[in-house]
Amino acid sequence: VPTCALEQPTEIAVDTAAPGRLGRYKDQPMDLCIDHHEGNTIQAAYKYVVPEASSCSELVFWLLRDMGTVITPEIASLLYTGLVTDTSAFRSRSTNAASLKAAAELASCGAPVARLARQYTLYKTPQRMEIERVLTNSFHYPCGGRILGCFFSYADMVRIHTNDSELEGLNVIVEQVEGVEIGIVVRGSFPYH
Repeated sequence: VPTCALEQPTEIAVDTAAPGRLGRYKDQPMDLCIDHHEGNTIQAAYKYVVPEASSCSELVFWLLRDMGTVITPEIASLLYTGLVTDTSAFRSRSTNAASLKAAAELASCGAPVARLARQYTLYKTPQRMEIERVLTNSFHYPCGGRILGCFFSYADMVRIHTNDSELEGLNVIVEQVEGVEIGIVVRGSFPYH
């Protein structure tokens, strides 16, 4: 990315592959797009898209490091959080040697890796535990158990007093079941009319 003085706010899309995920900015071209998803269709003056990367935190880390930015413990903690969550604690298929190298360097910069890993991949709120209970109670195994489907409704959200942020990463629940080739989580996030 060229170094330049910007006289107006800079629009940056991070970890977003499609304009529809930019909300109110979906029709606005970006100044910079940093992403790791294949098929990125964001319109941007500059794009840094690396599909082989495990997370955008990894890409931002390499950019900051190459720019000579001092990676403080606070910056390292934020980047490590993104890395550990996007890789599901280094269990995703996208995890590679570069991911682990970035994690090691962020640990060297002061990221409290054990605490962050527990905080973002182990600990769950009571609402999240109830969401997972509802999902597992709705498990259906068609096709001889090769497919697993489950459902979480809007009524479940209201009853549990939860919101969309607690529903992130529900796919991990179906991915944990041995022998399942396809996992489907149907989520009702809005009231039915």
